[in-house]
Amino acid sequence: MAALTWKEYWHEKPVIRKFASIVGVALSVFQIYTALFGSFDALMQRSIHLGLGLLLVFLVYNVKGDERGRKSWFDAIPFIAVFFVIGYILWNYNWITVERY
Repeated sequence: MAALTWKEYWHEKPVIRKFASIVGVALSVFQIYTALFGSFDALMQRSIHLGLGLLLVFLVYNVKGDERGRKSWFDAIPFIAVFFVIGYILWNYNWITVERY
């Protein structure tokens, strides 16, 4: 059995798995960056960490909890919801942390 090259391995993956790999790498890079150079404010740090983690979970598993099942449009609802909620927190971060109080 011959080993796959990087290009062969990457091209065999479905688009959702490719995006999940990118989100996983982004989460890892974010954690390494904050470990080396210090963390952000607590709300921003936790929002980014939770957002990337939830995006990764919703990309890998479908609503039924099956990793190998086919994805449907219904599986995109939690992904889109997390994307918009975390985006709202990061977009309105100054208002949430400073102006509200």
